[in-house]
Amino acid sequence: MNNEKRTISELLISLENEKENSIDKLENNTSLTNEQVKQLSEYFEVDTEDIEELDYKTYGLINIDIGLETYVLAEDYEDAEKAARECLKDFFDEMPYGFSIWVLCDNSEISYSAMEDLIKYEANEVIKELVDMEGLIDDCISSDGVGHQLALYDSEELKINDMYLYRTD
Repeated sequence: MNNEKRTISELLISLENEKENSIDKLENNTSLTNEQVKQLSEYFEVDTEDIEELDYKTYGLINIDIGLETYVLAEDYEDAEKAARECLKDFFDEMPYGFSIWVLCDNSEISYSAMEDLIKYEANEVIKELVDMEGLIDDCISSDGVGHQLALYDSEELKINDMYLYRTD
């Protein structure tokens, strides 16, 4: 009986902590927890009031202002990589010629000179058809990393405990 009470007691404590965390999120109208704000505040050496979640997301990631700087925040690396892949897909759809010719050639059966001609004549739809987009995305992430896609300011990935931050301005 004592084990059951302890288990129920532990469950109640866990539920109470979860409820407090949810209330914190609702009161602050944020998806950042107080613990995350505290960790960011300590790392960047700013007051917690200087950390503000913005009302939009980038590829599903939280946008935050820390002082005068803006970051996207991923709560784990998988979310960051997923966002980077979506970013690359969008970029490829809009401007396939924006990638290095060598990367385009490595992910297609097209020669360098033929790819140059396709780019020169702005044959974007042909390029999209001939290039293996998933292979291209894999190459970009393995060579440049996630930060290159998400951190528009400096291409750097910043890891703070379990959070990944990418500066955008």
